[in-house]
Amino acid sequence: MKSTASHPIALTVSFLQTVYYNIKKWYRAQSWIEHIFVHIPFSLLYGWTTYVCYLALFEAFGVDALTEQAGVWTKIFVFFSM
Repeated sequence: MKSTASHPIALTVSFLQTVYYNIKKWYRAQSWIEHIFVHIPFSLLYGWTTYVCYLALFEAFGVDALTEQAGVWTKIFVFFSM
């Protein structure tokens, strides 16, 4: 059974991308404390959710790895997503 949970994850990544962009562009860190407690957590959260989004997309649209081998396009997409 295929998972259809990629839509909320894509919306979450889109939201975090907007927040991350605004923090990076408009709110520069004024001290190292602000950098550690504001900028780094948002960077890690954005990176982690992007990774989870790729995993959800591969789960939703990929083939069963136990019954079929991955095709060339799947290998290419996995390479670029990593």
